[in-house]
Amino acid sequence: MKPWFRFYTGVVDDPKAQMLSPEMFKHWVNVLCIAGKYDGELPPIAVTAFTLHMTEAKAAGILAKLHALDLLDKTEKSFKPHNWDGRQYKVDQVDNTNAERQKNHRRRKRDELNELKALRDSVRNGPLRNGVSHVTAKRPDTDTERITSTVSVERGLGKGNVSPDLGSIIKQKGWA
Repeated sequence: MKPWFRFYTGVVDDPKAQMLSPEMFKHWVNVLCIAGKYDGELPPIAVTAFTLHMTEAKAAGILAKLHALDLLDKTEKSFKPHNWDGRQYKVDQVDNTNAERQKNHRRRKRDELNELKALRDSVRNGPLRNGVSHVTAKRPDTDTERITSTVSVERGLGKGNVSPDLGSIIKQKGWA
């Protein structure tokens, strides 16, 4: 059982279908839906009537009329829509090669993606094109390194330029 069947756009130009009354056209489409649920052949009349929400006698009359209009073909057990097998390809129902093709397609796509990622990473991690690479300067560790500054006489720290350490400047200014 498939959840769908092919319904061709040519129906709009088919005289057999277009000469049906609106009610009979609706019955014909419903019969096609039922046939789709049962692999093309209609189930026993009791099941068909139940699905169409009508009595068995009325369902049998509808099937007989559709058969007379060559929209249904008689089978050994029941009815089948005319040219059902020609319009509903068996290839759609069972394609044993599809799973293998899909698996190969996904593998190729995955391999292509992995190649692109590897290329991206090699460019990202390699040297820059202009030969300049990013260098991060090491920040001085203030606990172990001493910071010196040149202080002029104008600041009142002595004659000429002296380079006292930061600790002595802090003590001299009275900040500590």
